[in-house]
Parts: sequence; structure tokens; C-alpha cells
Amino acid sequence: MAGKLKSLDVEREVKAGKYADGDGLYLIVAAPTSKNWSYRYWFKGKERWLGLGSFKDVSLKEARLARDAARLQVRAGVDVVHVKRSAREEQKAIVKAEKAKTFEECAQAYIDECWSTWSEKHRNQWPSSLKRYAYGINGANAKMRRKARSDWLALMPNTNEGYVSWEKAEAIRTMVNNNLATSPDFSQS
Repeated sequence: MAGKLKSLDVEREVKAGKYADGDGLYLIVAAPTSKNWSYRYWFKGKERWLGLGSFKDVSLKEARLARDAARLQVRAGVDVVHVKRSAREEQKAIVKAEKAKTFEECAQAYIDECWSTWSEKHRNQWPSSLKRYAYGINGANAKMRRKARSDWLALMPNTNEGYVSWEKAEAIRTMVNNNLATSPDFSQS
């Protein structure tokens, strides 16, 4: 089926509703500025809708091509909605694992990244200062954190407007302490 919709008609359509192009492709208009392409198909007796993108980003021709590619996968026995959802969940798991890094892991990644640009003094100073002021606090290897990874970026030059200098070590220790599950006794260090 070639398609019932025409590009100009699709662009001008503002009335809310579902407009069929054929072979399962629909333009779904929710409001005059909200138009999306969807592919409707049946998989194992269940109706499925696969979003193909916004009308602003995907032309009628591109939507038809995406529908055709999805149809081929469905014919091959692949539930494209399930595949898309699984990929999204995998990406979320990767992001979650990245956010679950401890301060020590983030700091070590930064040290590894900057190692070749630092002088010998800095190569010795960074790891030893972090070990002395941050790592030993109540087991920094614990995967318990309260603040987002972006809060740790204050320790990295060129990642925010005000780079935290080593003169503010006490503030850094306080920040590290606030990110751990329990409040350690600093009198030991």
C-alpha cells in the first residue's frame, strides 16, 4: 500500500485524532503543535504501538521507511517495542551503575585522565592528599552516596566556574562526609 497521507495534508492537519497512512503507519495528532508517527502492529495476539518520532523530526517518507523496517522485524518474529524497551532499560542500568561509583572511583578516573599532563609533584600530591583527606573516611569503598555525581565535579578543573582549590580541603572533607551514610569522626586523621 503506497499510503493515503500526503505531505502537505499532514503538515496542515491540526485536528486531534489518528490518521492512517496504511500498513500500520499512523499520524497521531494530540494538539496543533503535537504530531507523532506511530506504527501499529499485532504481536502474539496483542496490539502494539511503536513510536517512530515527532512530525517535526521525521518526514512522511522517513516514517514510511521506518515502518517498513519495523514490519520486516515483526515478520521475522521480533517484538520491536520490547527490543526498544530493553535497550532503554539497559542504558538506564549503565547510567545507574555510573552514578553508583564511589568518590574514590571517580577520583581515580580523574587522576588517570590527567596523569600525563601533571608535573611529578602533582602526580604525588593528588593521590596522597585524597588518600589522607577523603578515602579513609568510614570506608570510601562503600557504594552509599547521597548526592549526584555532578556534585563531585567541583573537584575537577574546567568542569564548573569555580574550581575548588586545595586550600578548601576542610570544605571538601565536609562534602565527602555528607555523602557517606554515617558521620565519621575526623579526629582520627
